[in-house]
Amino acid sequence: MKAMDEIVLRLESVTKRFGGLVAVDNFTGYVKRGELLGLIGPNGAGKTTLFNLITGMYYPEGGRIYFENHDITFKKPFERTRMGIARTFQNIRLFSDLTVLENVMVAQHLKLKSWIWLFKCVAKLPSALALERRMREEGLKLLEIVGLKQFANEKASALSYGLQRKLEIARALATGPKLLLLDEPAAGMNPQETVELMNFIKWVRDHFKVTIIVIEHDMKVIMGICERIYVMDYGKLIAEGAPKQIQNDPIVRKAYLGEEVLL
Repeated sequence: MKAMDEIVLRLESVTKRFGGLVAVDNFTGYVKRGELLGLIGPNGAGKTTLFNLITGMYYPEGGRIYFENHDITFKKPFERTRMGIARTFQNIRLFSDLTVLENVMVAQHLKLKSWIWLFKCVAKLPSALALERRMREEGLKLLEIVGLKQFANEKASALSYGLQRKLEIARALATGPKLLLLDEPAAGMNPQETVELMNFIKWVRDHFKVTIIVIEHDMKVIMGICERIYVMDYGKLIAEGAPKQIQNDPIVRKAYLGEEVLL
């Protein structure tokens, strides 16, 4: 099996309920290694809930989730991050009072795998200071790669909206992910920022050899960068295919536009 044909993430009959509401209803799907997959649907379709299930913020009532053939259904969020799953959020969640570099370094502290390292950092022992220097160097290197090094010592809140989105992706990359989940990365962007973001996401996939799933309402983004698309409505998977297939799918048009569909 070729590397690009390997399935990195697999969901089998995954279901999540909130009281009487079924937010994700018996969802089955997969993501191939190196793929750029789109996840779309009307508001309330269950897209972000699915991301929360993949990252461990929620646990399902039914079904299983596998990452690189490991069952992660009930693993904690930090365990999944260490395995190689990272995400961004619909609403920017940067540490606004920290610098750009510090925001990236926060993500790198995942490498401190025990309370002993935390004690060493608090006590400022030589081994901890050496690790901190190395993390700073790695953070600066990452910022240089993604084009943000010139802002390293600025507060995150001082960046433009588009650059804050870019920093959020860079912070996720600092964890060394194999799978990156982007939740509406183009939300609130102007047309020029959106085009730059599209190019950046494709570049991130190719440069970092990372698999990406994107939730996005801007169809220009989804159709412009994704190789395959899943469509959700009322928690259910209603369509799957290449961008052109999805554009011409009458069930998808009905879900988005309310068009009548003759079956």
